[in-house]
Amino acid sequence: MSEEKRTLNVRMTKETYKALVTEDISAKLKNKKKNNNDTNEEKAMAAFIIAVVVIWTVVLLFSQGGKMSGEPEGRGSLFPDTMKAGDTITFGMYNNEEIEWRVLKLSEDGKEAVLISKNILCMKAYDAADSGKCTYDKEGNRYLRGSEADIDQQLQIQVRGNNDWSLSNIRAWLNSSDEVVKYDGQAPVAAAMAEGHNGYHNEPGFLHGFKEEELEAIREVENITCGNKVSGRETIVTKDKVYLLSLEELKWFEEAGISLLAEPTQAAIANDDTGWYLLDMEMYSEKAYYWWLREPVKEASAKCYIVGNGIGDENLFKKDVSMEGFGIRPVITVYTGK
Repeated sequence: MSEEKRTLNVRMTKETYKALVTEDISAKLKNKKKNNNDTNEEKAMAAFIIAVVVIWTVVLLFSQGGKMSGEPEGRGSLFPDTMKAGDTITFGMYNNEEIEWRVLKLSEDGKEAVLISKNILCMKAYDAADSGKCTYDKEGNRYLRGSEADIDQQLQIQVRGNNDWSLSNIRAWLNSSDEVVKYDGQAPVAAAMAEGHNGYHNEPGFLHGFKEEELEAIREVENITCGNKVSGRETIVTKDKVYLLSLEELKWFEEAGISLLAEPTQAAIANDDTGWYLLDMEMYSEKAYYWWLREPVKEASAKCYIVGNGIGDENLFKKDVSMEGFGIRPVITVYTGK
């Protein structure tokens, strides 16, 4: 039955019910006037009305889908009825454009799906240099390659950024729906990036353009990510609505029959002040581009892994997290409505 017909039927049923109850109450009141001492009949009438209201509430609930406890409302209309790994769907908005997603993985009951953006949506640094000025410490001293910053892990974070996923600027931005994102510590200003470009401290959070029902469909998941030398922990647990993939999770691409390669959107290219993508495409004539994982390089405090553009035998690279010209492919887990 279409939603329009269901709504019409519910409305007609409701009006019929209202008329019947009104007529019944009117008749009972007339009868009450004739016999004021008939209190038993009054109680029976009240019980009848309560019973009908309860039954009507249950009927309405099931006519509108019978939402289970703990499940978001209205999810069925957001996703296809038959969704499988490898499919492409549209969900949410970024840069005033609808986002296309690839289905990476489905839960066994089909009620949850892991989605990754089909394209690179923007070029951003994973994290800003903690000093606020890349390659410089908080006292204004500069540290280039081959300097003490290569060894001193705390200093490395000051001058090149932090690869701890739980503390990263990119995690804060991805998980925010606010117009003004709140960052703990150094915000991702342009000066704190490797080449002074693509600062995003003034950009609304990634989820800002999503509708309320879309936000409700996104599950908060528990992610386990490797720690770095500074954290002193083997793994770090976070709860995220939006995240980047780990090295281990890359296997989902093969299982879903999807290529690791991704091209940036035209908006991503236009908003990238580094020009790295255009130079790379000119050099290799390859439209696919590099994108960040959340996986830190264990032996460093300022490097993470990125997925390459498919050129050459190796397609995983280690890069400083303050490098601002690499792509972001958000990942979400959604309730499908099944």
